[in-house]
Amino acid sequence: MPRRELVGEAWIGSRQKRALDLAYATALAPVILPVGAVTMGMAYVAEGQGGLRKVQRVGHGGRPFDVIKLRTASADLGSTSEAGPERLSSLSRYIGQAGLDETAQIVNILDGTMSVWGPRPASASFMEAVEGEVAAPLYREWLEKRCLSKPGGLSSYALAFHLRELPTAQRKLAMVKMDIIDFDNASRAYDRRLLLTAVKKSVKLFRGH
Repeated sequence: MPRRELVGEAWIGSRQKRALDLAYATALAPVILPVGAVTMGMAYVAEGQGGLRKVQRVGHGGRPFDVIKLRTASADLGSTSEAGPERLSSLSRYIGQAGLDETAQIVNILDGTMSVWGPRPASASFMEAVEGEVAAPLYREWLEKRCLSKPGGLSSYALAFHLRELPTAQRKLAMVKMDIIDFDNASRAYDRRLLLTAVKKSVKLFRGH
């Protein structure tokens, strides 16, 4: 009898998902770490910034943890910043859009505080701001499911670049709904589709289309 596929919370908390995190992180480290080093070098030359920084975010179970990021202008503004694009140089914009400032998060994946797949790491202040933007029942569902998940690099919202042009309130509502959909549908196959989408978008961005 075929084994039933794990879905939702069962998959998110499974040993199989953790094993995939470790497998992907270990396999990609030889590629990601040099890319991160080159990105730090470009940021230093263009902006006078470089190196690594730690940013506190809300993790699994609602516990705070330190996300490791590359120090660039886009990273300094924060992944959940509401600052407009006019405050970023073209290099910083590209680094942010391509997620290059987040390459150091592979360390978080290896130590188990993050997953390859999951809702984007958010600060406590950002999560409080979301509470004021969405209906209470929806916020409670989102908060509960976020706390059952590890923050991750890949999510439907993280890959929806077009949403960044929306007003703040609409962006937050879209994020909440997409995070809930990701949680409810999480599985090996669903995560694989997110990964393929990320690869396609990265190639398209690299080619400048």
